[in-house]
Amino acid sequence: DQPLFAQGKVYYGLKLAKKNRVILNCKLQEEKLRVRGFVVKQYFNALMHNRNYQIANESVIIAREAHRVVTARQSVGTSSEYDTLSSRLHLKNAELALTKTDIERRSAYEKLLTTSGIAESLSSFSLIDSLPLREYTLDLDQTIELVKKDNLTLVQLSGYGEVFDYRIKLAQTEYLPGIFAGITLGRNGQLNGYSELDNIRWVDSRIVHAGLKWDIFSGTIRSQRLSQARIDRTIFDLNEKQAIDTMILAARNAYDFVTISKEQLVLAGEAAVLAEKALSLAKISYDAGSKIYLDLQNAELE
Repeated sequence: DQPLFAQGKVYYGLKLAKKNRVILNCKLQEEKLRVRGFVVKQYFNALMHNRNYQIANESVIIAREAHRVVTARQSVGTSSEYDTLSSRLHLKNAELALTKTDIERRSAYEKLLTTSGIAESLSSFSLIDSLPLREYTLDLDQTIELVKKDNLTLVQLSGYGEVFDYRIKLAQTEYLPGIFAGITLGRNGQLNGYSELDNIRWVDSRIVHAGLKWDIFSGTIRSQRLSQARIDRTIFDLNEKQAIDTMILAARNAYDFVTISKEQLVLAGEAAVLAEKALSLAKISYDAGSKIYLDLQNAELE
């Protein structure tokens, strides 16, 4: 038998398959973006640790020069032994900090190499880039619209919505009839006994048939399937709304974090200017003998 109308199951089955293919493709693209984002995050983490190592190395150079100056001043009687001990302790702490930042930098490099799959040995790998400073000028509404634009998660949610709609339609097809048709071709042989085996009379047989299959009563199976499909759609609508609200909330939190970070960056810049002035005054006071080296060291740390 050849189905002529299969209650619409083939049509909606193909629709479901095509939509699931779109959803799977979105999942693949989303996974690629996730991996890319993870690699970028590891890259900037390595840049930050590299910058910390550079700062720690500069601190060692400054501490070593300061200890040399203090030692020279003690030899001519213009500096105390306490200042020399303080400068030596400051130098040792700077060297310990350099060792710590070097370990953290190497660990960040190793994570980046492993994540990105770069075929490079840790001993020869280095970063020459610097942390970029980009001004974020979008407002909150523009940020949310940008998050929604071409968002793969939203595309998947839309696709899942259509999938649940097709499932409802598939459940509704249970109420429709199935129409089929067929043909039977053959030959019938006639004989009166074994003596006529060599003289069989053959007659061609051709039968064409068509039929309709319609389940008039199936208990509550069909209605239960349709009700379940509609309930699944309702549950999905609630989950979809929750997912979108969560996405918007995450965008708002990220925007607030950027805004607060920009304000903190401005305050940190102002504090750095004040610290530079305090360090200059401390150096002058130390050279004049009105401050000990510990005061100068505290100013340098600030």
